[in-house]
Amino acid sequence: MAISFITFVSCGEKHSEELTSTSPDGTTIITVKGYKNSPLSAWITTLRVRYLAFDDSIKFEVYATEISNKTVNFLWNNGECVVSFDQTDKKLNVNVTAKGGKLLIYKPDETKVKPF
Repeated sequence: MAISFITFVSCGEKHSEELTSTSPDGTTIITVKGYKNSPLSAWITTLRVRYLAFDDSIKFEVYATEISNKTVNFLWNNGECVVSFDQTDKKLNVNVTAKGGKLLIYKPDETKVKPF
């Protein structure tokens, strides 16, 4: 006799607070916001940068218990900002450069695939 167990997970979508950081000179604004479809999924995170006439964003996954002021840090230095996310296993950094009339958003690869 086989016994089957079915586990139900709440399907309610969860949204984080929107975090905002402004550069010391006031020319750049970075906002971070995330959502997840279920309690076990990663946060689908949007990082948006507004600098002069530029307005760009990227989306990526963050494996953290929450997206908040406790887990996201903004470190500004001369037109550059490192946005770091405390994840359950290791930090994730996104580098933003907004100076000299140029905008660059760079998320370093977390893993490198080596050929066999």
